[in-house]
Amino acid sequence: MKKVVFIIVSIWVVLSVKGQVPINQKTVTLSPSKDAMVWLKHGDDVFKNTNYGLNDHLRIIAGTHGGALSFYRTFMEFDLSSIPQNAVVTDVKLYLYAQGDHSQTSGSNESRLYALSTSWSESTITWENSPKEGDADGSSLLIPASNTGGVNDPNKDYIVDVTEFFNEYRTSNAFSYFIKLETEVKYRKLTFYSKDYATVSKRPKLEVTYTVPFVELLPELSSDFIKLKGDVLYIKYDEEEVPSSILNYRILDFFQDELSGLPTISSVLPGHNLIAIDLASVSLSNGEFYILEVTDSHGEKKYLRFKKII
Repeated sequence: MKKVVFIIVSIWVVLSVKGQVPINQKTVTLSPSKDAMVWLKHGDDVFKNTNYGLNDHLRIIAGTHGGALSFYRTFMEFDLSSIPQNAVVTDVKLYLYAQGDHSQTSGSNESRLYALSTSWSESTITWENSPKEGDADGSSLLIPASNTGGVNDPNKDYIVDVTEFFNEYRTSNAFSYFIKLETEVKYRKLTFYSKDYATVSKRPKLEVTYTVPFVELLPELSSDFIKLKGDVLYIKYDEEEVPSSILNYRILDFFQDELSGLPTISSVLPGHNLIAIDLASVSLSNGEFYILEVTDSHGEKKYLRFKKII
């Protein structure tokens, strides 16, 4: 006996009502897959060749150390493998939490974020081997100074809207960047907690909101396919019958054998239906091809071939 799970059926006009959250919209919160700061102290080769990937804080500084000019920059990367490749990203916020030591003694501590496609390792990156401005991809993003009410705020947390920058420079599986002071003149400083800080709520994070396009079913099975990342298929279904129709769902494997766990039926209304089919209870293997077969009340069949991607 097939196990029944819920099917969400909605009409396009309902989803377009102001204030309604579309059923194909999702927000995920990502932690850095790696972060590190790098340090240059003029006249000292030790610091520029030392790795600080395990520190619980991140520094973006121009200052002095033992009387010598000293500079820090911060590197960070987020793994995007959980976001479908066909997702339309609509909002991205970067959260950075202050360690309580921002300063602007000699001038503004506004900083700049540079996107990277150059690979780097959290455990081996140093000032000497780290990517520099010339290795960055395209333009950069200015981050305002740590001011509250026009005055430096040493405890200022940052919520940076990086949506446009993210969509332009992310790769298919990662969003990688480094941050440096806009003007690296001594006695300007930003300090944040890293992903290794003990208090989870103070660690950096990236909040990504995206939608997954609804897919048209085909009247005949073809070699065309979509990649499914996650457990939900989003499909469009046009129904011309009045008052409604019943749809029967089947998932077939490569050999067109039926898999168990999918709900047998759902009803649709006349017009354009947007349907979310939850496949969490169906046993799907990564990298394998499957077929969604949808049959209406009159026996007419439509198809969608998909490949499961973890």
